[in-house]
Amino acid sequence: MELVSATTQPAQLQAPAIEADNPQIPVRPLTSADASAFRSLRLESLEKDGRFFKKPDDDETRFTLAQWQERAKETPDQCWFGMFAHNDMVGIARIYKTADDTAEGGSLYVIPDQRQHGVADQFVHAALDWLKPKTEIKFLEFHAREDNMPSRHLCEVHLKGEKIETVDATYGDGSSGPAFLYRIPVEHLRHG
Repeated sequence: MELVSATTQPAQLQAPAIEADNPQIPVRPLTSADASAFRSLRLESLEKDGRFFKKPDDDETRFTLAQWQERAKETPDQCWFGMFAHNDMVGIARIYKTADDTAEGGSLYVIPDQRQHGVADQFVHAALDWLKPKTEIKFLEFHAREDNMPSRHLCEVHLKGEKIETVDATYGDGSSGPAFLYRIPVEHLRHG
């Protein structure tokens, strides 16, 4: 999954760290009751910023509401989160186990007028809360497309992630190119 905080403005990796907690934007796990808003925001993310997301395995435009309700449900191995401003969903992100000791965060999308307000940081805090009872998880990983400077900034500067691999990826808009895989020790995030 791709970490995305897409923007049309280029960002520098030396930019100031993302703001700390923004109480205006609560983040919580989605439920089946969020399915309609979840569907709208996820499809918007793929339509408007598909070049930042890895190509989905399924054609999500064909999912029924029941499939979106099922997808929104938290399981022991994965959770979709929603970010909310004035009770409106303004962002989504996912965390899921990829190995016995590793979880991956990604599919982060925030509507343009809510970007640069610490929403991605809020997701990281929510993801850490979700990971607390999962003591076997030692690493949190993110992918960031090479030209996605806001995501790279989050991973490199704010989370101090180690770039461990460069992979070729195919994106939602049909393009392909390199993406960086970042690994962050969960303990570092809990105490950092």
